[in-house]
Amino acid sequence: MYSPATQPTLYFMGVTTAQSSIMKVFPAWARHLDLDDAVIRGMDFALHDSPEKYRKAVAFIRDDPMSKGALVTTHKLDLFEACRDMFDEIDPHAALMSEVSCISKRNGKLIAHAKDPISSGLAMDGFIPPDHFATTGGQLFSMGAGGSTIAITWHLMKAVPAARRPAAIVISNRSQHRLDQIRDIHAQMGSDIPVRYHLAPMPQDNDRIVASLPPGSMVVNATGLGKDAPGSPLTNDVQFPDRALVWELNYRGDLIFLDQAQAQDPGKSLQIEDGWTYFLHGWTQVIAEVLTSQSPLRDRRSKRSLTSPSRPVGADMKRILVTPRSMSAGDHPAFERLTAAGYELILPTPGAMPTEADLIAAIPDCCGWIAGVEPVADAVIAAAKNLRVISRNGSGVDNLPLDVLKSKGIRVERAVGANANGVAELALASLLAGFRQIPVNDRGIRAGDWPRLRGREIDGATIGVLGLGAIGGLVADKLLRLGAHVLGFDPFADAATLLHSDRFERITDLDELLTRCDGVTLHMPMPGNGVAVLNRAVLETVRPGVIVVNTARAGLVDQDAMFDALEAERVAAYAVDVFDTEPPTLTALLTHARCISTSHIGGFTKESVARITDVTVDNLLAGLSEAGLG
Repeated sequence: MYSPATQPTLYFMGVTTAQSSIMKVFPAWARHLDLDDAVIRGMDFALHDSPEKYRKAVAFIRDDPMSKGALVTTHKLDLFEACRDMFDEIDPHAALMSEVSCISKRNGKLIAHAKDPISSGLAMDGFIPPDHFATTGGQLFSMGAGGSTIAITWHLMKAVPAARRPAAIVISNRSQHRLDQIRDIHAQMGSDIPVRYHLAPMPQDNDRIVASLPPGSMVVNATGLGKDAPGSPLTNDVQFPDRALVWELNYRGDLIFLDQAQAQDPGKSLQIEDGWTYFLHGWTQVIAEVLTSQSPLRDRRSKRSLTSPSRPVGADMKRILVTPRSMSAGDHPAFERLTAAGYELILPTPGAMPTEADLIAAIPDCCGWIAGVEPVADAVIAAAKNLRVISRNGSGVDNLPLDVLKSKGIRVERAVGANANGVAELALASLLAGFRQIPVNDRGIRAGDWPRLRGREIDGATIGVLGLGAIGGLVADKLLRLGAHVLGFDPFADAATLLHSDRFERITDLDELLTRCDGVTLHMPMPGNGVAVLNRAVLETVRPGVIVVNTARAGLVDQDAMFDALEAERVAAYAVDVFDTEPPTLTALLTHARCISTSHIGGFTKESVARITDVTVDNLLAGLSEAGLG
């Protein structure tokens, strides 16, 4: 049925592959990547073809030496169900979503990948304004319950901050079986976004759902209609919501869905996108996986390189992922030590915190990682095929799956204390701002008032320092120099290592400390049980009028309970520099008149960034040397 390949061959498994633009685009990309001998071949199947046909195709790719892998479209779920037992490895996304969009061969193993969560995420991040759902309250309606909808919903449920998620997700399909499948997958993902599933055998059923959507919602055609089969999942009578995002995943075919949206655009201010960018990202992910470690769209994905232009980037180039926002410009002199040692720096999201999809896309070829505070899921580490060392640009490792890293033999280095002075100074400034009610006075004058609010002085006040590590110890020292009476709480700190430990009082009972303090500043990791240290019960017992400062972990404080404590004036001011998601959703707490919010700037000073970059790079080079890569 299939003829053996005579040169490196990438297969395209679809329905009408000869009509795809990839047949013209691929040769140009191959030349760009020095893959002049590589070719692409189509493999067409009927919709929901027989398992035997899928298995024959996969077996051929597996056994033929010059067949390197495949991109799978339309048949992602059916092929995975038919061929799951044929794969030696299944990546985490493919296992979760029960689909395969990419087949590769490595070290004699046949590997199933699901690349759609990455490619759909990259496409959406490119056209959905960051504040769109937060400002409109819009929902996502995706017609079709196949692989594309699974990938799109995974990205919006798991890979973007809460402020960028839709208010609800609505999915329709003509098959109850497909709806049941995606419902099970969503249950495994876990998400706090409400999801509704609708059986919609007729286009009129989808029309009614579209009519129920609020303004600003996103409507997606993920059915394949318009390309794999003619038509649209909607009728011409459909009424799109005002200011809707309308995404046609196809870029070729009759594209009736696209025409229906364009007919209503002038009066409804629609933002209409076709599937071209999605198509490009999908193919570049597969080409990078199957044929090369480079992506043809590398620059479009903002994956910048500090390699000299005259220096070739080959398979033997050692790569370092750099993700802390304060370092992601890549211009610190310390980085020259890495490039001089033969490392290429990969900067996936300059100036921004990377999403899980960004990390999964960037990590596979990296042997080292300079990591920030971005959450690192198990799926990221599963994609880290060559990672040997993580060097944190700080001391906290709450964001890392330490057990998973240990099981894979990946070292974790920490820059303990390098940014301690910057954070300590911010904590002190926040205490002073709270004691003197500076933000409230400032807002009053800006409003045309003349608020004369009586403040308090740090000199003579009792301040509790929770956590006496590198940062907390410095805070205690600075407070003592200002004349405060310091109560220190840390069941683990060694008194011999603390500055002026003979001048402040160590308290072992947290409740006692909180009833005695005029101010409290937090400098500790999250407890092992994940429960907030300042929870509702604890905040009921604090000395009335206390000032609370949190530059450590958002989860240390129960947000709802803190709002109630501010309202009841048990807490006079709450200053916070750390958030569950960044940028945070504007909650009732963060908009409270006596909440002082700063944008995670504790260690973001010129001096702290310089110190921490030096230490982080030194730690990484030392770790890589010990791992045999120096």
